[in-house]
Amino acid sequence: MKIILYLAILLLLFSCNENTALTDAETAENEPATGVTSPGHTSGALPEIKSEEAIKAAYAEVVSKLKSGSMDSTSFGYDCNGEKSGQVTYFSDNGQLRLIRHTYNAYSHFSAIDEYFLKNDSLYFVFSKQVAWSFADQNKTKDNVTENRTYIIGNKAVKCLQKKYTILADANDATKAETSMGANKQVACTSLNAVANELAQLLELRTKNPEAKTCLPGIVT
Repeated sequence: MKIILYLAILLLLFSCNENTALTDAETAENEPATGVTSPGHTSGALPEIKSEEAIKAAYAEVVSKLKSGSMDSTSFGYDCNGEKSGQVTYFSDNGQLRLIRHTYNAYSHFSAIDEYFLKNDSLYFVFSKQVAWSFADQNKTKDNVTENRTYIIGNKAVKCLQKKYTILADANDATKAETSMGANKQVACTSLNAVANELAQLLELRTKNPEAKTCLPGIVT
């Protein structure tokens, strides 16, 4: 019963991601990354993203189309020996890939969501949310949540934000929850090479036989 209530809380948490991923921006700098692009076609190319305002506008457009259900999507699920599992969904608009959403969990006590926003086959924003939970005491569960937001222009992370907060919930009543909410804080950006590698893997998996996707090595850790 405690596990079921906890999963209900996680579903509510993830449902808020689309509206809150781009909030409270602070500036930061980072060196350029390599290969943060999609190998797709660019026919009918959209205006290039060259500013933070353009990132916000492109993000808002994708979220709006997701809400209206006007984007095409394909997805696949995977399971790694019953220990790690997840789902990857690709969202396209007029033939152009605009968003990759990867949700996954491991060992019952960890779950995450990674979202990669693309325009003209180039990555411009990454949102990730990780939740690690444990029993705070006999009657309460504790979720430690970390959210990261990365703004990217020309393969360079120009802004990096992090938010951490804790959720305490009654193990017997999921509606009784207390949230200790933190604010978005400026953090030093790290290299985008790891992000580029994960994105490249997800793009490659898009064309493979779903039956072969039992694990995603290098992505789920």
